[in-house]
Amino acid sequence: MKFKQYLTESGIKNINAIAKQYNKAEIYFHMDMDGVASASAMKAYLESYRIKVVSAHPIQYGSTEYAVPKGKTDTLKVLVDFAHGKPMFQIHTDHHDGQVGVDPKASVSFKKSPSGTGTISGELSPKDIFPPRDLQIINTIDSADFASQGLKPDDIFNAVYKKNPNFSVEQNHKMMGLVVNKLLLTYKTKPGFLSKVVMKSKPSLISMYNVIAKLAKAEGYKPPAQIKDDTEAYVQTQKSKIQTGSLSDVKNLKSGQSIQVGSIVAQNNAGYMGKGNQYDRYVVFKNHPDTDYFTIL
Repeated sequence: MKFKQYLTESGIKNINAIAKQYNKAEIYFHMDMDGVASASAMKAYLESYRIKVVSAHPIQYGSTEYAVPKGKTDTLKVLVDFAHGKPMFQIHTDHHDGQVGVDPKASVSFKKSPSGTGTISGELSPKDIFPPRDLQIINTIDSADFASQGLKPDDIFNAVYKKNPNFSVEQNHKMMGLVVNKLLLTYKTKPGFLSKVVMKSKPSLISMYNVIAKLAKAEGYKPPAQIKDDTEAYVQTQKSKIQTGSLSDVKNLKSGQSIQVGSIVAQNNAGYMGKGNQYDRYVVFKNHPDTDYFTIL
């Protein structure tokens, strides 16, 4: 006897009831790669239950999280990849250690994992949303697990993707994913950029890359080649500010200056980030290749 498998309910236990109450939704997501990908995965998930996603809003920790739009009164409010809840959200999913401010009436799914995207795509959804190889890249980036992957600082802050004939398909795909991350972080403060990526992309890194490239060109953003050059300029600027000394000298550091003490680098502020300098948090590991920890003051 043959049996058919019917998938009628998923990881959010009352999703069918929610779908009967709401036919439209708004997604709120953290302002990084996992946040954008989580929102894209959630969009596909909700729309599989005929809940149309009409808008997406980035949210960031700190004072700005209280300035997000409250949305329309007749829409389902969904929060992804964010540890601070609010009463306005009916669904809240996240992968961080602890949660605060969560409405006890909300439908929640909290599980510690390398990325929110992986939880939504592989566990909440009754079928995979993101391709598995994309999830590996997103997990690596969100957990900063670069060393175990053999990735170097130059790989992480590269903004230009060009197929390398000496790389395997998997290696080229990984490099493309790292470029997606760099471009998202560079353009994330552009008005409406992150929301447009969520709303226009399909749940895949290739789709995200293509949408980002089109938006950057259409909106006149700094091109990837310029980002790459400006990041290299920042590398050289920060290299010139490296100091020598001991732990007692850390308090005397000026803006942008750094000292390595043992396997720890202490740096005062991010340094000059004006025209021609593209900040990247991993530059310190380029200039201090034998350090294990980075503390910015």
